[in-house]
Amino acid sequence: MLKADAKIEDSEIHKDVDEILNYIRTLNFGIDKSQQLPLSLRLIKDMHRELLKGVRGETKSPGDFRSSQNWVGGVSIQTATFVPPPHPYVMDLMGNIEEYLHDKTPLPVLIKTGLVHAQFETIHPFLDGNGRMGRLLITYYLCEQGILREPMLYLSDFFKTHKSIYYDKLMDYRQKDDIEGWLKFFLQGVVETSRNAVETARKIIALRKDSYAKVTSLGRSSEKGMILLKRLFKMPMVRVKDIEKITGLENPNALVLVSKFVAKGMLHEITGKQRNRVYSFKDYIDIFNH
Repeated sequence: MLKADAKIEDSEIHKDVDEILNYIRTLNFGIDKSQQLPLSLRLIKDMHRELLKGVRGETKSPGDFRSSQNWVGGVSIQTATFVPPPHPYVMDLMGNIEEYLHDKTPLPVLIKTGLVHAQFETIHPFLDGNGRMGRLLITYYLCEQGILREPMLYLSDFFKTHKSIYYDKLMDYRQKDDIEGWLKFFLQGVVETSRNAVETARKIIALRKDSYAKVTSLGRSSEKGMILLKRLFKMPMVRVKDIEKITGLENPNALVLVSKFVAKGMLHEITGKQRNRVYSFKDYIDIFNH
């Protein structure tokens, strides 16, 4: 994903990368839109349209609620794990979610968010992309409600790690009215994901402090080095030509700066080639891999 974001060509870049980049772009799109447009079915449709641009599901009426029956699991509706409500009910059911989102009855926002996610996935209002959209709405709603100042809480990894439990809890919510069981699972995901996010942030802060100290020891190169370092925290994979643009240096001065970063252990060459080399801010990326 980092290579694709930096426009570094690589035959191993997986098709899922486009979905991830779309997810990020759509979330930011929704947050920006919320400044002029309140959370509404219209905004949800607009975000869904952005989410499916050029990726899996792009031919399945992105941005429009479904006008036919869908199902979850199985090869047909007869063998499906779950069959959502018939399409004539979708608009009314989604309208109910919209009303609930704006309801002023006192209720903790996290509880409300968990209920909205379960209802959205139960309605399954679109022909495709319901899982992606439902997960995105969690983060979006917490930002919209002021619980998060930045979109830094993603439950996708928790749901994937506990995939079978996730589906079981949703099914119990639908078939047994086990709302409490679902909410306990959802809130546990919030707790674990929040702790991981805080720990990651602390590691980034510590790495930044250490890296700044290394750059300030570069003497005459420290000014340009600081410019490069700040960019590396946004784009941790770069080529020499990227570094030239970032710093305004020309060869061979750009190569000299690269060699100093390599010597300090801040950049690592990852292609093993002599031409078109790509350098990685490995310590930073490793924080997320861990």
